Amino acid sequence: MARPSNREAPTSPYSAGRGVVTQRRQRSLARLQALAKRPGQRETRTLTEQRIDEILNMMNDGVWVPGQTDRQLAELWGLSRERIQGLAVEANRILRRTMREDPELGKDRLARALQTFERIRFKAEQMGTERGLAIALDAEQACLTFLGLKPAEKHEVTGDRFAAWTNEELKSFAEHGKRPLGR
Repeated sequence: MARPSNREAPTSPYSAGRGVVTQRRQRSLARLQALAKRPGQRETRTLTEQRIDEILNMMNDGVWVPGQTDRQLAELWGLSRERIQGLAVEANRILRRTMREDPELGKDRLARALQTFERIRFKAEQMGTERGLAIALDAEQACLTFLGLKPAEKHEVTGDRFAAWTNEELKSFAEHGKRPLGR
């Protein structure tokens, strides 16, 4: 009996619910294909350079989702996820270098990131549920962390860890730097 290929629709009665996921995945792949076909790009680039540029454009447009887009591109391009992740690392380096060299681009990216945090917070608050409020709070905390404005965390120290030690144990620890057995 011939084994079905990975590209065929699932035939198992237990995978009936996967149809919705497959449809979403196909729509995502179609969107990625449309993004990948950008007009006006030179054709003198190698295939690797073209793929890096496509990933760079996706990152710049805010549609690159780590762990998801790499899987979709691996399927679309017939490459391993590790290879796609390597291309994404290079695209990320180019994007960061460009942002360092062009301060206006960096400001634009910062503004877009802040808008994303605001949008998440707003939509979560509109849910009107406890879960929505928790998401809104998480988005606010993430935004503060992103901006470097998160207040310092408080660490409470309880008791003296040497209080239960005998004088001999303390003296031995001070002289030799070794903890007593069981401590």
